[in-house]
Amino acid sequence: MNQEQREKLSDIVEKLTEIIEEETEKYDNAPEGLQDTDRVQKFQENSDALQEALDTIQGVLDDS
Repeated sequence: MNQEQREKLSDIVEKLTEIIEEETEKYDNAPEGLQDTDRVQKFQENSDALQEALDTIQGVLDDS
């Protein structure tokens, strides 16, 4: 992987990190009584899925 590709992936890592934080904040800031609703649970599911993608990308960066 060349330097340009690593830089692009680093940008993606930054953006994914921001989105993960936003989704986590949405879940954390929801009233306790609503945290069990499908809509609010989706925030946590999104965060988890994006974290998996982020971990994969970081693994690629670490291996290159």
